Amino acid sequence: RNALGSGAFRLERWDRAARQIVFTRHDDHWRGPARLKRIVVKVVPEISTRVLMLKNGDADVIAASIVEEPLIRGLPGVKVFDGLRQPHRNPIMFFNFRIEPSGDTDMGSGRLDGTGIPPDFFSDKDVRLGFAHAMDSARYAREVLRGRGRAASGFIPPGLPGYSESGLEFKHDRKKAAAHFKKAYGGKLWDKGFKFTVLVNAGSSWRLPLVNILRRELAAVNPKFLIDTRAVDWSTFLDRAGKRRIPLYVQGVWEPAGDPLLYARALLHSHGRMALRMRYFNPEVDRLVEAAEAESDPTRRRAVLDQLQRLAREEAVFVPVAEPRGDVLRVQRDWVKGYRF
Repeated sequence: RNALGSGAFRLERWDRAARQIVFTRHDDHWRGPARLKRIVVKVVPEISTRVLMLKNGDADVIAASIVEEPLIRGLPGVKVFDGLRQPHRNPIMFFNFRIEPSGDTDMGSGRLDGTGIPPDFFSDKDVRLGFAHAMDSARYAREVLRGRGRAASGFIPPGLPGYSESGLEFKHDRKKAAAHFKKAYGGKLWDKGFKFTVLVNAGSSWRLPLVNILRRELAAVNPKFLIDTRAVDWSTFLDRAGKRRIPLYVQGVWEPAGDPLLYARALLHSHGRMALRMRYFNPEVDRLVEAAEAESDPTRRRAVLDQLQRLAREEAVFVPVAEPRGDVLRVQRDWVKGYRF
């Protein structure tokens, strides 16, 4: 409604009904006019529709992931840049430590009675560890990423200081998951069971398969452990996650500056954006994050980052699921020139 900027393009219109934004060239830009006269950015949730638009020449560039690569590879007139990597952690399974119950239906009954979960369901560490060991990351990497990935170890992405190749991942283990679930809520959870809904954004080719793997594994641990899925628009997903109304959700974290401490703050510090959404608060973690941010010696900073990663793993604050290999695709028509990653 109130466009503000000094870029090479002007905002012509934001068409909410058509779900698109139109930019036109700003001929008086200080670097001179751009080569393109107009840019149209469209929201098209379904990958099949995006691919059809690409094939027909109605789109110059489309969003796609390595999960969707088989739909694109080999199309005439289409160029794919793959093997590209950005320093991010995706996917991560997040827990809501205190769900906001007002107007919420995703908790079922809202009680630990077999048909729902209470708002503080994931505040029990054994519940989180049960979910962590129930998730089959290797299966996700094999079936969804088609072998192009592995279980993630820690929350720091590859290529950044503090990255851990192994040792911090959660091993898929139904017996270990069952042992934690049997301890949760003083033993009541195993007998009662639970049921709640996981929201995924419509059109995602990887979130729903991930949740489906988790659902099957939970039912294999105990048939009374039930989760449903519901697809919503991305804007609805973000709104409900921001209002803390989703019990469990899957998302990625990307800090463009590439500083591992930004991941620690976002995920663990009580003022970090993901920790705020999870309602996670640990004064000792806050102290460690702030100490690392104030530390100028790289070795000592790395030691604190290692400590934070081990703590996040021990407490199962969240679950980094998998680490795709070359997870970024650039998909465009061959008439598009000058792209640089």
